[in-house]
Amino acid sequence: MTTKYASREAYISYLLNEGAGQLELDTFVRREVYYCVSSLIGDLAKSSDPNIANELEEARILETDPDYLVAIEENGWRLFKFQGEFYAMESSDMDKIEVATSHSVHNEPFTLFFWSFDGEADPENRPYISEQEAKLACIREHGWPLNGDTELEAARELCDDKSLDVDDYRREVFEHWIVSDWLAGKLSELGEATGEVFGLTVWGRTTTGQSIGSDYVIAEVYADVHSEKWSDNTDTTEG
Repeated sequence: MTTKYASREAYISYLLNEGAGQLELDTFVRREVYYCVSSLIGDLAKSSDPNIANELEEARILETDPDYLVAIEENGWRLFKFQGEFYAMESSDMDKIEVATSHSVHNEPFTLFFWSFDGEADPENRPYISEQEAKLACIREHGWPLNGDTELEAARELCDDKSLDVDDYRREVFEHWIVSDWLAGKLSELGEATGEVFGLTVWGRTTTGQSIGSDYVIAEVYADVHSEKWSDNTDTTEG
């Protein structure tokens, strides 16, 4: 019987920490990652030829885009997903959410949950089946709605909407590898530096000193490809 993991994060943990998971990732890396070109890119970066400099600038492989998720967290925002949509709320506003319970509804002995915000009850007095759902519903009403389809897109949108300074959140690139076009696309979706340099599809790797199969971002790509192996619990909050 095939194991179904409770969440994407649980499956990623299996991939990175269990021998069988590491074997899966190593096989995946051998298929999609071709050759290290760190020395080549380093030599090109030292060139005074303006054509080479322009090629590298357009490829955008010498540094990553800003880490928008870290940027919003460190600027006091938190990101949530409820009923398929993303919302953000300032961390300081999270303390304003309270959840009350009703342990008997129409003489039935089950618990329902109701939210209030900053001392004001939900004007609709809508019940929810869990404390988490009640909190998320409050965030939907009082938070900042976002249109991004992915967590990264939502975080980028929030940074733009709130004019957050994100330049300090770019990650340093340590190595460069030729990869498949398919993998480059997936890595780019996760905020990695990828681009084409003189016909070569290159990934700017932000880790070093370990096997590529141990990189968290590689496990993320693999997990997303094999989403049938984990449950998609998309509505999230904490506390």
